[in-house]
Amino acid sequence: MTSRPKGARSGGTGDLIFDIPALVSYLSHVTTLSPGDVIFTGTPGGVGIARGELLKDGDVVTTSIEGLGTITNRCVRVSDHPHAEVVPPPIQNALAGKPPL
Repeated sequence: MTSRPKGARSGGTGDLIFDIPALVSYLSHVTTLSPGDVIFTGTPGGVGIARGELLKDGDVVTTSIEGLGTITNRCVRVSDHPHAEVVPPPIQNALAGKPPL
């Protein structure tokens, strides 16, 4: 994954705060998952929220998966997103300036 001028980061599922079953369970409660969907889990190699490096409105994130392809997304301000109500509580707290759990 590459974001902003910070450069590339890499990591695996063992580095995640929540395991894959928990992520899929949560997401399946707020959206319908279909075969082929890709779940982006955030910043590997160091949680951005703990370092004060949250993505900002207009940032571009490009992710490549070997053998699958590359996808590029532009970040939008949470309040501008059409589904802002599904933002997980830890992220809501961070945006409100509250410390992580």
